[in-house]
Amino acid sequence: MRGHLYEWVPYLLTQRSEKCALFCQAKGFSFYARLADKVIDGTRFSDDSFDICVDGQRMPAGCDGVLYSNAKLDQCGVCKGTNSTCDRYCGMVTKSTFDYGEFWFFFRS
Repeated sequence: MRGHLYEWVPYLLTQRSEKCALFCQAKGFSFYARLADKVIDGTRFSDDSFDICVDGQRMPAGCDGVLYSNAKLDQCGVCKGTNSTCDRYCGMVTKSTFDYGEFWFFFRS
């Protein structure tokens, strides 16, 4: 590792207790390193939470990005929504797999 230049990309597979530290992986290699004790304030704690990192600590936040907010996503995925903006579909659902991924098709009846 010493004496070489690497391109670094975010490494997200750290333990939950270390999510507010900056870990990066050398692009094209299997090793990673802790590059800083803290990420930039306001960085999301994880993809499955709206909590954010402040001074290296996890802080609760709502979907509106406000600390200590109780704001949640509604069933339509709208922050502080009222479940009134969802599109409803009736009909048959089919799934197709292609070389480049899976797709779901919704057919209106």
